Amino acid sequence: MRLKYKDMEGEHEVEAVVTTAHASSSYGIPAIVLADGTVVSTMAWYFFQFEVVEATEEEYYLLQQAI
Repeated sequence: MRLKYKDMEGEHEVEAVVTTAHASSSYGIPAIVLADGTVVSTMAWYFFQFEVVEATEEEYYLLQQAI
């Protein structure tokens, strides 16, 4: 899926996956993992104003659980 976020340097677009097959996933709650391996916490999701640019229905479903 594709996400975008904002920081002090501007707006960025990144590839990401939302998965339960990652060490940061706990008790079946999915983790959002960027292409560089960074895990996006719920706090970071809101702080950096992440938005979904493109995702499948399954990814949207998992995102609802992750955030």
